[in-house]
Amino acid sequence: MKPRKSVVAALASMAVACVSAGCASQSVDPVTISANETCDSPEAVRAAFMYGYGVYEFARTQSEALTSGGQDMNRLLQRTKLSTPQDNSVTSPNIDTLYSTAFLDLSGGPIEVQTPEAPDRYHSIAFMNAFTDNIAYLGTRTTGGKAGRFWIVGPEWTGTSPDDITLVRADTNDVWMLGRTLVSGPDDLDAAKAVQAGISVSDTSTTAPRGRLETMPPRLPDTPVFLSVVNEMLGRSPVTSGQARRAHLFSACGIRPGDPDAWNDLSAEEQQLWQDELPLALDSLRRKTRRTDIKDGAWRGAPPDVGNFGENDTLRAR
Repeated sequence: MKPRKSVVAALASMAVACVSAGCASQSVDPVTISANETCDSPEAVRAAFMYGYGVYEFARTQSEALTSGGQDMNRLLQRTKLSTPQDNSVTSPNIDTLYSTAFLDLSGGPIEVQTPEAPDRYHSIAFMNAFTDNIAYLGTRTTGGKAGRFWIVGPEWTGTSPDDITLVRADTNDVWMLGRTLVSGPDDLDAAKAVQAGISVSDTSTTAPRGRLETMPPRLPDTPVFLSVVNEMLGRSPVTSGQARRAHLFSACGIRPGDPDAWNDLSAEEQQLWQDELPLALDSLRRKTRRTDIKDGAWRGAPPDVGNFGENDTLRAR
């Protein structure tokens, strides 16, 4: 296992190169496995579930934020107080961090993000696509903590940006932006809030952003809802970029971007396989989640692919 500093440095170097070049997340290698022409086994259903579950959880988190979380699409929500053990809106929030969140819809054009001039205070702004892969970072470890203007653009955008704008390309139109600003104790809170206030989001598009999905995703879905949500979310982006390019591999089991009624096209036998397999797959994820960490002496850390899952759908789902 690499020392943590080496891993962080490598990630930072890749992120800086990607942001500076305005590149997309690393391209997916051509698919080397054959598409399932039938959905006639528990293994086929489980593969489809693992592929779609990260997308489902992205959709559920986004929908909750836009309904009960007080957020609007393409608008920044700044949390200006420190988390306590009672805060559970996200898994394991840091107690020394101020959070800045936004759900972005890039289908209408660029979203501008401005960062503060704060090289001496740790802050980071991560951008996750609809598959929960991190596509870019801004902040002290990647951009030196310098003030900057960035346009976050979707996979279909073909415009030209001003000279003082750095492009960040996403491979899905739905993006979750999550900023973190370090606080070194209660006496440091006001100074940290001043840095956090330097983070802003501006919508430059000419069309109103899309809202949450038509179906509100529950925490524990049944199969018709699961397929409806995944297909609606996938349908909001082109299927020619990123992990969406693999969706056709699971079409026989109902993963069909833009088709919220795919469940009704499955045979009775296929529907029964889903009904049998989905609760088993969820239970398997719950039981195995704690086994995915890596032990290095007294420390435990996440596997190196976390945040950049690629085609490791099972790890993404866990």
